Amino acid sequence: MQNLKVCFYTHNLPNPLIGGVERVTYNLTNAFRTHNIQVYNLCSSGDGADATIPTELNNCEKAIFANDFLIRNGINILIDQYGMSFLSHPMISENIKILQCCHINPIAKHTVRALFESIDIYKPKQSLLNIAFIINTPLRNLKLRKRYSDIRETNGIDKLVFLCDNYVNAISSRYKIDIGRLAAIPNAIDDNLLNETSSLTQKKKKTIMWCGRIAQSPKNVLFLPRLWKHLMTKHPDWEMIIVGDGIDRHLLERKIKHYKLSNITLTGNTNPYKYYRDASIFVLPSYSEGFGMVLLEAMANNCVPVVFDNSAVFNDIISEECGFIVPDLDADAFINACDLLISNEDLLLKMGQNAKQTVSRFSMSNVYNQWCKLFNELEVV
Repeated sequence: MQNLKVCFYTHNLPNPLIGGVERVTYNLTNAFRTHNIQVYNLCSSGDGADATIPTELNNCEKAIFANDFLIRNGINILIDQYGMSFLSHPMISENIKILQCCHINPIAKHTVRALFESIDIYKPKQSLLNIAFIINTPLRNLKLRKRYSDIRETNGIDKLVFLCDNYVNAISSRYKIDIGRLAAIPNAIDDNLLNETSSLTQKKKKTIMWCGRIAQSPKNVLFLPRLWKHLMTKHPDWEMIIVGDGIDRHLLERKIKHYKLSNITLTGNTNPYKYYRDASIFVLPSYSEGFGMVLLEAMANNCVPVVFDNSAVFNDIISEECGFIVPDLDADAFINACDLLISNEDLLLKMGQNAKQTVSRFSMSNVYNQWCKLFNELEVV
């Protein structure tokens, strides 16, 4: 891999403290550099990047700007983490291999219910934005169809990278794209985190945990008070911890107050790792998830996951031996799965141990090897 130069395009500079794409890119950057791959950052905003694309440029001008930066630095591979059309523009040199990554669930169904639940009479501006989002759904679906049709017709993108094989197969079939132009590489968990948790011996607390961006769509955070209402009465010695912040925190707080809940804590934005180490159960009731890094991190700390069946990637991560994938939006099944774990200490302990073993497959070492295999297919190494 010597002499290989890779450039990541992200909106903001990769950051381990920011969720989603920025954190995934930060971890990959460190892994590549450890193996003597030179990594550059091309961004659309923020300070500290190797180059920042001026926002006032049109798509053609942005392509020229990006191409000049890539050529000047001798970059072999551009990894587009946000699917920007200007990075597949004909102005980009054919000598630069372009990988466009899809970090969302590309086959998710739009959930109108989620948006209506987030409408708040006390915040009319936000409610109007949610309504507009619903009305524009057909237009967005047409744009998505056009995006994949363009990929099918153009050679501007060398590989479209999804998070699991199920996404690849579905997109190839639905949009008639040659499967050879698609690839599947999962997100990775930091090897340091896996090494830390390998010696985890402390007794887990009676805690159910959720972590993420507090937004009803697509996170379904308003389900958490409903879940806790059922469990709190039956298991008063347990607690719920909600880690994170977001635009719908006020709705969540109001729902907690409405149900008169106790033993429930909202931490705000903070490092979640200490809570992973304490928690026994990790819940993720989202309407849709692309991959869910928090799921890997929680499972690495012996947390047993409970999720709704709405993401094809969950079947790659969660087996019957280490967690529960319950029918989508079946609230009773979700509540019953949590109740079963709380009521059966032996089952909870065994599944927690299995969860940690399962996520070792997603170590950075393993995922790095998958990237190397893809680079070899592109014949750049």
